Amino acid sequence: GSGGGRSTEGGCAGNVDMKQIQKDLPRTFAEQASVQSCAAEIEAVLLECARGDPELGYCQGMNCIAAVAVVRLMPDREEASSRFRGFLSSFRGLWLSGFPLLYLGFMAFDIFAHGQLQDLRRHFSKLGMNHDFLTTGILTGEWLSLFSRWLPFKLLWAAFEFVEAEGLPGLLGLTAAILQVHTTALKEADDFTSLFVLLKDLRMQPKQPKMDRLLIRAQDFLPAAKEAVFQAENCETCSHFSQFSVSRAGSRVVHSHSADLELVLLAEEAKAAFVDFAKGLTTVYETVWDFTTDAYDKMQTSRSSLSNANMSTLSLTRLGSAK
Repeated sequence: GSGGGRSTEGGCAGNVDMKQIQKDLPRTFAEQASVQSCAAEIEAVLLECARGDPELGYCQGMNCIAAVAVVRLMPDREEASSRFRGFLSSFRGLWLSGFPLLYLGFMAFDIFAHGQLQDLRRHFSKLGMNHDFLTTGILTGEWLSLFSRWLPFKLLWAAFEFVEAEGLPGLLGLTAAILQVHTTALKEADDFTSLFVLLKDLRMQPKQPKMDRLLIRAQDFLPAAKEAVFQAENCETCSHFSQFSVSRAGSRVVHSHSADLELVLLAEEAKAAFVDFAKGLTTVYETVWDFTTDAYDKMQTSRSSLSNANMSTLSLTRLGSAK
């Protein structure tokens, strides 16, 4: 139904949300019969939570997490709803307009990756996958949907419980552990596009990790992840990270410079659009590179990743004004 009468009392949880939830649900783990058979329960849990927190409302990515909780805890919908609501309240800033927790996570991940993922960072950097591409293009979708395209469905409940228990450091630790177990495949990628497509769908890799081993790795990363979060929270020089390229358009999560580009990837057909977009961005980088080489060399001496983030913001701003 239209739910017209509820739109005022429910703030964001009026028509827009209802429509978007109904649009997103068939695209949520479409290949999982268990998810599709619980669609009504998942919808009910999402609507209930959106009405309970009108400021947050419904936002893409939540559908994946609700699906994991409902499928795992059915027939106890109350329990599913309660666990999902608890998770949302702990990580509210991941979806809240302005994405405060997402950006804090991006800063912390940058600090963390410097110390813990140097090999992969170098390889990514060599192929043009800098911090902004990795965070905006890849991690936004994975964090907001809790690794829905990085882990096979049957492993997602264990990911939910780990991140639920460990908070933001747990999210960073699990991100690093997943990247680390796929190091061989990631290093075999020899250009930007193949790396990008691989990173968009790691759950499709033939070799998948055993979850208990993955969680041990993630656990090992926790001390460094906690330290990185602490540094990011107390970082005086991180203010220009506030220019990240992620926006909320109602319930959708989109790229600030292209409202058609949904960053929480829900459907296969979106992959081609991402590849085109990635290619478009790399072209912009090459154009901007000529203007910024001198400035970039100077910035390199300060902190490579911060200058990378600056450069990509510059490129994207030009991309916006070039239209």
